[in-house]
Amino acid sequence: MKRLLAAATSAVALVSAVLGAGLASSPAAALDPSTPVYDGLPPGWSFDWVPFATPDYGPFGDYQHVAEAGPTGWGTGALKLVMGPVSGVRLTAVTSLAGLDVATVWVKIGMPAGVAPTLDLSVVVDGDTYVGALPADTAWTQVDLAAVPLEQQASGSSTTLSVLADAHPTTATLTLAADNGYDSGGAFAFVDGWSWTADGVTEAYDFEDPHTPTTCVLTSKHPVIEAGEMADLTGRVLDDHGGGVAGARFDLLVRGWGQPSSRVLMRPLTNSHGSIGMAKLQMRRTEYQMSLPQTVALGRCRSALVVVKVRTKVTMSAPARAATGRQIEVSGATTPAKPGTAVTLWRVRPGADTRLDRGTVTKNGTYALAAKATTTGVWKVYVKVAAARGNLAGRSPTAAVRVR
Repeated sequence: MKRLLAAATSAVALVSAVLGAGLASSPAAALDPSTPVYDGLPPGWSFDWVPFATPDYGPFGDYQHVAEAGPTGWGTGALKLVMGPVSGVRLTAVTSLAGLDVATVWVKIGMPAGVAPTLDLSVVVDGDTYVGALPADTAWTQVDLAAVPLEQQASGSSTTLSVLADAHPTTATLTLAADNGYDSGGAFAFVDGWSWTADGVTEAYDFEDPHTPTTCVLTSKHPVIEAGEMADLTGRVLDDHGGGVAGARFDLLVRGWGQPSSRVLMRPLTNSHGSIGMAKLQMRRTEYQMSLPQTVALGRCRSALVVVKVRTKVTMSAPARAATGRQIEVSGATTPAKPGTAVTLWRVRPGADTRLDRGTVTKNGTYALAAKATTTGVWKVYVKVAAARGNLAGRSPTAAVRVR
């Protein structure tokens, strides 16, 4: 079964994937796809077999996703282009050259019959065709496509893809051509890993051999908790039929409030049902994501981001009794400490609660508020602290003060 593991689906990505390319802006980016896409070539791609002999030797050209060790950082598989005797294969897509900054490709060849096939890059833009040779080596070679010398077929003038992109920021047809001129089959080429950067945005594809497609699902029992409580998470790894994958070890990534990037919090293993419960004490808003790395049998996946928001915890101490005309004094603390944050004292009233006093949290995270008891009866009071960096507004429990 032909399968492709895709990291993006835009038109730019499609063409870049045709050509294969190198690592993205960081090592992690090469192995950081969104939901994997399998089953052949993505929309917008085309594959052709071209015979050079008459009569031809038969339709031998093919492409396969195989377990060929890819270049470092690009998984365990690659895309294999198979040529028949005296024939070639073409992998073609259409994209815009606008804003092209970097384009790289990993390629290598195989020649069981002892004769090396040739690899070429063809670019057709604004009615002109440009062709340049790619290295044909049995070892993986990363090629800077933007710098490959190209020759205009009509005039013989030389240029590069980078120069063409500047002069023609428009739609172009890019083709990877692999040709076998020998009268014996068996020649093939491999393509893997690509990076296409346009206008500062990098997209990457990784070709892989058949793996069980997986889906990572991360959920939180409570989307909002109070500071000091545990975030209750469940991670599930599902196969392409929706069944749980047992024994799948994934990374639980976490990014706390104000942190520039995520880090690995833990590496749990799914149970026999393909799920696992996880918990983390949380003080501020935190983002979670699960990432399953590729294995020999399983395709990799990443879950959607799960955000667990946190209310500031507010404690309050209030007197059980107070005299009419005297102050009802309350005090307490916030967790985490929120120096300078607004804090208010409220009385529960029918229709709408009444604000009795206001102040700010001290540098130690404490507060003190008071209000004059003007009438007898039971005063139900509570304290609210405003939202602050990383935390939602918090509210204390309600206390009953009997006023006589």
